[in-house]
Amino acid sequence: NEPEREALLHTLGEVYRSGYPLDWAALYPVGRCVSVPGYAWQRQRYWLDGATTLRGLPTASAQVASASAAHAPEVFADWLYQITWQALETTTPTPTDKPGCWLLLADTEGVAEGLKARLEAQGETCILVLPYKTSRAPLMPAYQIDLSKPECFHRFVNDIFESITLPCRGIVHLWSLNTPHLPHDMTAASEVIYEQGCGSVLALVQALVQSGVQELPRLCLVTRGAQQVSAADDTLAVTSAPLIGLRRTIAIEHPELRCTSIDLDGTKAPQQSDRCLPHCGPMMLRQKLHCEAMCVTGHG
Repeated sequence: NEPEREALLHTLGEVYRSGYPLDWAALYPVGRCVSVPGYAWQRQRYWLDGATTLRGLPTASAQVASASAAHAPEVFADWLYQITWQALETTTPTPTDKPGCWLLLADTEGVAEGLKARLEAQGETCILVLPYKTSRAPLMPAYQIDLSKPECFHRFVNDIFESITLPCRGIVHLWSLNTPHLPHDMTAASEVIYEQGCGSVLALVQALVQSGVQELPRLCLVTRGAQQVSAADDTLAVTSAPLIGLRRTIAIEHPELRCTSIDLDGTKAPQQSDRCLPHCGPMMLRQKLHCEAMCVTGHG
C-alpha cells in the first residue's frame, strides 16, 4: 500500500543498513550553486566555540579563528556574572521590646555557646538541639535528634511549636561546624558530612514547610571557611560548600523562611560567636572583615 517512491527509499535504507554499498549519486544529483549576500547580514554570534588551535591551519583560517576568539569576550560579557565581596561596617543588633525564642542547632566547638550567651543577655530564650549521641557537648541540650531518621525532624518541629509560648525568631543551623572532626574512614565521613550538613537542613526545611505554622522563623545556615573572600583564603572547607548552594535553592523555593548563610573565619576566633545573628542575604564574617556577596557582570 506504500507509494512507489516511499517503498523504494525504505528498501534502499534497509539494504544500506545491512552493509551493502549504494550509489547515492543516482538518487541525489549534484546540487546547483546559489549566490549569497556579499555583506555581513548577521552580526550577533550565539555559538559556543571551543578552544582553537592555530598551528597547521592555513593563514586565512588562522585569521578567522583569531578574530572569532577576540570577539568571544564581548559576546559573553553580559551573559556571565562573578561574585565579589563588599565590605560592610559591623553593627550591633538593637534589642527588641518583646523577647523571643531561638532554636540553636548547636555545634560542639563553642560557637553556639557564645551565641546563646549573647542572646540571653538581650532577654531572649534559647533552645539547644544536638544530634543524637553527640559527645563533647559544651552545653546540655533540650533536644537530641537522630539525623538518620527524617521523621524525627517532623516530631521535633511539632513538639517545639506546641510547647513554646514566645514567638520563634529564628533557627540557627551550626551542625556543619562539627564536620572537620571526621574519621579517616571516608565512607563514614561522607555520611557524617551529609547528615550534619545538607541532609539535616533538607529534613528541617521539609518539616517546617509541612508543619502548618503560619509564621515560620528565619532559617540561618552557619558554615566556616566555605567561601573565598580574599586571596589570603587559600584553604576552603569543601565539606560545607554545598550548604551555600542549598541556601540559594531554599531562598527561591521557600522565601517565607528568609534563609540566610553566614560563613565564619576558618581561624575559629572565639569572638565570632557573638556575630552569628542572622543578617539579610549571604554573609561572610572574617576576623577583621565583615562583608556581603554581590553579583556583577563581566564588564565589572
